[in-house]
Amino acid sequence: MNNIIRHTVYVLLLLAGLTSCQTGNSPQTGLRYNYPNILDIAYTPDTLHRCYGWFTDAGSWMGFTPAETGQWINGFCGPFSLDMFSRRWMAQSAALVGFSNHDNDTFTPDSVCYFPGELYISAHADKGSISQRLNFVNANTALLQVKSQPAEPLSVTGSQWNKDVRLRIEKNAVIAQHNNGECVVLTFPPPMPT
Repeated sequence: MNNIIRHTVYVLLLLAGLTSCQTGNSPQTGLRYNYPNILDIAYTPDTLHRCYGWFTDAGSWMGFTPAETGQWINGFCGPFSLDMFSRRWMAQSAALVGFSNHDNDTFTPDSVCYFPGELYISAHADKGSISQRLNFVNANTALLQVKSQPAEPLSVTGSQWNKDVRLRIEKNAVIAQHNNGECVVLTFPPPMPT
């Protein structure tokens, strides 16, 4: 099997807690939260600068960064393919998160934090605030958890996909395939019954 195909990238996007009735954030537990921001890996992809570090975990060949405060986008940057033969950004951000029907809202960052094994960002706009956590489940899967305050419907869009990426939608998944065979799959939970 082609080496590039063996390094196919899968991203699982799970939007959790969108309709939670709880207010406020529960305190985080675990040793990782004793070491906030031990690395500064903030980087917003552009064509002028090179990125030197990414959040990657569990043996994955993909990485993410939080956006730089001065070049804020309301989502994690990436994924970045760490393929040793052709490193590239698959997208500036595969998942920008905002409030539904408020596409023109400008988000201001409140918190950007790298913890060992986790990226965390939160930002606010006029409609409310959105927090996002990114963890690797395994080498092929990253989990994105999103919460909003107030608990309102959210929209998820991509930003600046690589010019060699073809996008398609299948049921509750967005599939982005690079012409070299690498693939990013964003899956969403099925719609909740009303």
